[in-house]
Amino acid sequence: MNDWTDVWTDTEVDPPALDLDSFQQQANRLQHGVVQRNRIEIAAGVFVVVGFSMGGVLAPTPGAALGPGLCALGGALVTAFIYLRGTLGPSNADPSADTAAYLNAHRDELRHQIKLMRWVPLWYLGPLVPGVIATVIYDFGLTATGAGYLGVVAVFFLGVTWANHLAANKLQTEHNALSALGFGDEI
Repeated sequence: MNDWTDVWTDTEVDPPALDLDSFQQQANRLQHGVVQRNRIEIAAGVFVVVGFSMGGVLAPTPGAALGPGLCALGGALVTAFIYLRGTLGPSNADPSADTAAYLNAHRDELRHQIKLMRWVPLWYLGPLVPGVIATVIYDFGLTATGAGYLGVVAVFFLGVTWANHLAANKLQTEHNALSALGFGDEI
């Protein structure tokens, strides 16, 4: 063989260098993004609960109060879920002491956030559906106008689902990069 072939085949290639600072920056961005998202979502949840509770209390009949009451209950469930499950878990891993534990903890947090985002239709939108349907049916009956309002809500819910799907895919890419380096399995 020629010299170039020998150089090509006999040269060992070092694995890619692990840039711990880059991973720390990603982990900090995830932490900041989750905290900001949760603050906004909890504030919105309080607004939904208070607003729809007032709508239910001020409703002229029990039938008129059903939809707002269910919306308030759904909002309370969503807000509680975000508060209890939407936060990042405590990470006791020190990147300077145990890099593998730190990267595994970050990967686990990514996995948790990915799952939350992929299940948004169930835990985030699902609790609101009964109240929306009850409100529209009470206000408009089973009419074309009521169906139109439900259609608008459905399109909005699909948009929320799609936005969370895109965000989950972005986190999935980061998760898979950690997995490719040997820190856990791909999901």
